[in-house]
Amino acid sequence: MNAYQSVFAELYDLFYQQKPYEAEVDFLHQKLSSYGVKNILELACGTGSHALRLAALGYSVVATDASADMILQARTKQQQWEQSGKLPLGRVSFLQADMANLPEQIGNNFDSVLCLFDSLGYLVDNATLRKTLQNIYSKLKENGIFIVEYWHGAAMARHYQPVRIRRWQTPEAQVVRFSETTIDYLQQVAQVYFTIHQIFHDGRACVYSEMHRNRFFLVQEMNAFLENAGFQVVETLRGYSGETSIDADTWHVLAIARKV
Repeated sequence: MNAYQSVFAELYDLFYQQKPYEAEVDFLHQKLSSYGVKNILELACGTGSHALRLAALGYSVVATDASADMILQARTKQQQWEQSGKLPLGRVSFLQADMANLPEQIGNNFDSVLCLFDSLGYLVDNATLRKTLQNIYSKLKENGIFIVEYWHGAAMARHYQPVRIRRWQTPEAQVVRFSETTIDYLQQVAQVYFTIHQIFHDGRACVYSEMHRNRFFLVQEMNAFLENAGFQVVETLRGYSGETSIDADTWHVLAIARKV
C-alpha cells in the first residue's frame, strides 16, 4: 500500500480540516475510560490527530502508519504540541509500521488497539485481514479492547459518488482535488483515483495522483472476522454517535471488541 505519500501527506490536514477530531476523541475517551484503558496502540494513525489528543488526555500512546511521510507530519505536530505545552514530553511515540506486519518491538501489553477512519479497509483480501486481526489480538492484554471504524457496505453501494471535486485556498496556492471512484462489488472494494492540482499564486502549477483501494464491509461480516480472530464484539455503533441503529445511510460503523 502506497497511500498518502509526499504531497498527499503534506496536504492531509488541509483535506480533513473539517473532521470533528475533538468530538471523536471525546467519545473515544468516554469509551476507553469505561474499559479502564491506560495505554493505546493506534494503527494507521495518519498525521496523529487522534493520537495527540488522546495523549493530551493522559493516555500513553504508540501510533503507527505505513507511510513515512505521514509519520513525518505527525512528529512535526508532536514537536509543536510539546513546545507549546499542549502535550507532556514522551506521552506519545510515532513509528513507521505496516499494520499487516507489526514489528515485535512494539510489544504485546496494550490495554487497547485503535484502527480508525476506515483504515482497516486498506486490507482488501481476506488472508491479510485475518492475519492482521490475529496480530492485533496478540498485541492486547487479556480483556483488552480493540476499536475499529469501517466503511459500511450498504451506504457505499447506495450513495457513493463516481466523481467529487473539492477546492481549498492556502496562503501559497489554490488546491483542487479530484476523486474518481469505481466499485468492484464482487471484491467489495472502492477504487479511488485522486488527482491534486496545486495552482500557486506566482503562476506555477503542479499535479499529483494516487490510487487508493479500500474495502467496505457489512456488519455481520466484520463481526465474523473479529470473532474468528478470538474477539467478542461488545458494541456496534453508528459512527461516534453512540447510537446502535445501523441502516443504509450509515457510512461509518464503530465496532468495539474484547480479547477473550
